[in-house]
Amino acid sequence: MKKIISLLLVPTLLVGCTSPKNTEDVKAESSVAVKAEEKQPQGKSGSDELDPETIKSIQKIAKEKYDAIRGLGLTIEQFKKKLDDAGARLEWTVSNPGTILETAHAKDEVANVNFQFFGPENDLKRLSISGYITDDQIKSNMVVAYLQFFLKEVLPTYSPQDIVNLFEDSMNKLAEQKQESEPRVVYEIDGKRLTILKIHNMIGIEVESDKKVLEKK
Repeated sequence: MKKIISLLLVPTLLVGCTSPKNTEDVKAESSVAVKAEEKQPQGKSGSDELDPETIKSIQKIAKEKYDAIRGLGLTIEQFKKKLDDAGARLEWTVSNPGTILETAHAKDEVANVNFQFFGPENDLKRLSISGYITDDQIKSNMVVAYLQFFLKEVLPTYSPQDIVNLFEDSMNKLAEQKQESEPRVVYEIDGKRLTILKIHNMIGIEVESDKKVLEKK
């Protein structure tokens, strides 16, 4: 984990994130379709069950919305390799495998840091990281290191100084929102939309396709 700490660019505290509306629409509609299929009894149809055509229609809409979410050009493998090389010990799991809801999760139990990767593993549609800043300075430094590593991966054109400037700007803007329950800062950089959100001592970053790019499709 010392190698992870060495990835730290600047000891700045960052904050957590939200879910993009398009992705949430996909999840909601797909979940309805999946649950409806599971509830449909073989050879029977209850009055409260969805018929096959309705299920197909819901699935079609969900798939269209899923396809409309532009990929970020980032892969799970690039994160796995660099984190492994840095000595990170992450527990990897996958939820909803084989469906458009498939999401890979990675967690560092020691640092209490969580990654989420949504979309095809070779062209992710959304990814996020979250962690907690506590009185434990060592663990807090690990969280900050993970956050900085994450940002550098999603912004490959940014130099270390660019990252520092971005952090400073986001911190200043978050400080101006002290009265907000969930202060957040949004950046649109290189076709990506970055959301930085703070909820108490939870911090994190979420990345999705720039909304303007999405709307043009």
